[in-house]
Amino acid sequence: LSITSPTGTDAGLENEAFVFSARVSDGQDAPEDLYVEVTEESEGFLCALEVDSAGNAACSAAMAIGEYNLTFLARDLDENEVIATTPFSVIDPDDRDVDGDGYSINGGDCDDGNATVYPGAEELCDGLDNNCNDQIDEGALNTYSLDDDGDGWGVNTEYAEGCTPP
Repeated sequence: LSITSPTGTDAGLENEAFVFSARVSDGQDAPEDLYVEVTEESEGFLCALEVDSAGNAACSAAMAIGEYNLTFLARDLDENEVIATTPFSVIDPDDRDVDGDGYSINGGDCDDGNATVYPGAEELCDGLDNNCNDQIDEGALNTYSLDDDGDGWGVNTEYAEGCTPP
């Protein structure tokens, strides 16, 4: 019995089904004849894993937010059993960092679909609030002298701010 999911870095999301999986084998019985289940001390029985002929086993269950210690049990036709355990965390979906910038929605990320947007990010001249302070492009805009006559030289009394020259 070898647990393949969850691994040490996997986390489930509150009340969303998570796929638990393992690899199983037995010297006497075919893999699909083995019984495999996942339990948790406080939650009890979570699910029975479906086992294919290659020994891949999987099932899914949803859990509440918390820290858990899962027990996988495999039993052969002679009632021999083996167990394996793994820790498992279930988190609020808004605690997940979708874009990989180190911040979640609950951690202050105002756009968790964009890795250049998070609290404390450098403000870029891109029309976005990169640092999540409700201001767009502050301190990143360039100041350009206007060139009304098209000669390539701006007038020192007329200016425009922007990300690119007007």
